[in-house]
Parts: sequence; structure tokens; C-alpha cells
Amino acid sequence: MKKRLRRNELKKSLIKVFCVSMFIPATMGVLGLVDDIKSDEITTTVLQQTTTQKVPETTQKVKKKKPKKVKLKRPVFAVEKRYEGKLKLSWKKIKKATYYKVYKKKKGGKYKFVLKTKRRAYIDKKVKKRKTYSYKVLAACKKSGKEYSSQFSKARTAYVRPARPVTVMVGECFVDGMKAFAKSRLPKNYKFVYKDGISTYGLMNTNFARYKKKTVTALERVAYYNPDRVVFLDGMNEATRYNTKSTIRNYKKMFKLLKSFKPNIDIVLLGLPPVGKHPKGNVPSRKNIAHYNKAYKKLANSLSYVYYYDGYRKLIMDKSGYLKVSGGDGVHWSPNGYVRAAKDIKKFCDKINKGE
Repeated sequence: MKKRLRRNELKKSLIKVFCVSMFIPATMGVLGLVDDIKSDEITTTVLQQTTTQKVPETTQKVKKKKPKKVKLKRPVFAVEKRYEGKLKLSWKKIKKATYYKVYKKKKGGKYKFVLKTKRRAYIDKKVKKRKTYSYKVLAACKKSGKEYSSQFSKARTAYVRPARPVTVMVGECFVDGMKAFAKSRLPKNYKFVYKDGISTYGLMNTNFARYKKKTVTALERVAYYNPDRVVFLDGMNEATRYNTKSTIRNYKKMFKLLKSFKPNIDIVLLGLPPVGKHPKGNVPSRKNIAHYNKAYKKLANSLSYVYYYDGYRKLIMDKSGYLKVSGGDGVHWSPNGYVRAAKDIKKFCDKINKGE
């Protein structure tokens, strides 16, 4: 019995050994198969990933650049000539601008487009005398089919003078002489208001001129002419003293009164004339005359509507600075001297008309 049991146990152990020996290779095979399947899956995944990746484009879309804005400076212009039937504007060249636009308005109206021009000037021939007009200018150019423009210039207002402005010459004996000897040589638009020996104070305060059966001051008589321009030649009697303060003060008052009466008036202040080497009577010295003329010029330069002129002196003065066309007393002029001086003063006034 014992032998049979031992034989059975031995068989069982041999069977276990056999099974184990058979199981191990099978298991290894199965594991190997699993590994092969996993590696195949990994390969497939990698392949799928590679095939599904997007290929980057070799050509990119080029963005169109927007054209840069053109910046233009605002023009600065001036009114050069402003008289009946012709008013001229001019301005400096603006960098990058290829043309300019002009706008115009009448007093109390609105700005309207007038002209597009490549030039740097504009002559307006549609202007009427004693009317006021305002202008604006802008610079412009075109780039890539688009228009670029500057800001509007500052507005300029211009009063149109008549071609023949009513001009009143007012003052002392020299004005009297020009009326007596040169009136026929001057246009009818020239008028004269004078009194021998009168001062600048007397022009405002002394009643002596006649108007419609009334006696009025020189300045009042000037106002009744409704002048476009007043030419003053006075102060010779006051120049016997060196102090110019009262004379300048009187002129300032007269200018202010005329300006308030007629805002667009212009005034010509003439320098005092020369005297002879040995004049008769109490007359100013050459030094005093020069001192007064310097003060006159300074006054005129301080007011935009006042012009100083002493060019006529050269026509009645010799190289030494003395009066050469004396009427006999070394102070008053000869008839020819009055004519020459009056014509020269008219030429200066004509230049003002043309804006020169």
C-alpha cells in the first residue's frame, strides 16, 4: 500500500512538473503576442499622427500697407492790392501742396468756394469799391486717389478802395499854396481845407471853414467831404519849439476822431518842409524840423492806417537841405514848387491805392 501511494504521489508531481513546463512557454508566447500587438498599435498611432499633421503653407498673404497721411502746413497769405475792380492775394509755397483753394465771403455773408489754382496768387476782379471782403486759403494735394488738405489759413479782411478816392488835403499855408497853384493839375477828387498860420490844435477847435452857411472847424469840414483819405501838412508854427508832445497829442486825437467817423479811412501825415538859409520871421530851425519829422514818422508807424511821407521835400530842397524854390521869404514856396510837391504827393497816394 505504501508503495502504491508513493507511486501516485510521484505521478502527481511529474504531472505538475510537466504542466508547469508546458505553461511557461505558452505564457511567454502570449506575452510576446501582446507585446507585438501593443507595438503595432503604437506604430499605427504614430503613423496616423504623422499623416494627419497639416503641412505648413509656403506662401503667406501679404498685407497691403495703408498710404501715409500727407500733412500740409496752413497757408499764410497777404492782401497786396485792394482797389476798385482788383484785389490781389498772394501766399508762400507750401511743401507737398500741388494746388490751393480760395474761399471768399462778403461782409455779413458766408464763405463760398471761389477757385482752385496751382499758382500762389489770386486776383479777384469781382470786387466793388467801398465794400469789405474776407478770404481764406487752404493748401491741398492728391495721393493714391485721395485728397489731403491743410487747415484753413487765418481769415484776411480787405476793404476795397475806390479807384479815385476822395482825398482831402488839410493844414496851413502850404495847403493854401497847393490849392492856388496845383488844383488844376490834380483830379477833381482832391479837396482842400486850410488856414494860414493855424496849429494842429486850431484844426480841431477853431471855427473858420464855411459849410452850408455855417462856420465849422477844419476837421468838421473834412468830415463833410466824406473822404476816403486825409492828407495832413501842419505843425510848422509849433516846430519853433523843440517839444513835440502837444503836436503829437493833437494829431492822435484827430486821427481817432476820423477813424471813428469812417473806419476804413486812411491818413497820410506829411513831413514838415525845409526852410531857406535866411528865412524871414520866426521860423523853426532845420534841427527842430528834423526832430518833428522823426516824431511824425514814429507816430505813423504806430498806426496801421497812417502813412508817413516826406519824399516831396527832395523836389523843393537843395543838396545842403535848404529850401530851393522859395517864394521870396525863405518859408513859402514858388508856384512851381507847389505844383511839383502836389504832383509828387498824388503819386504817393496812387501807390497806396494799388497797395504798393
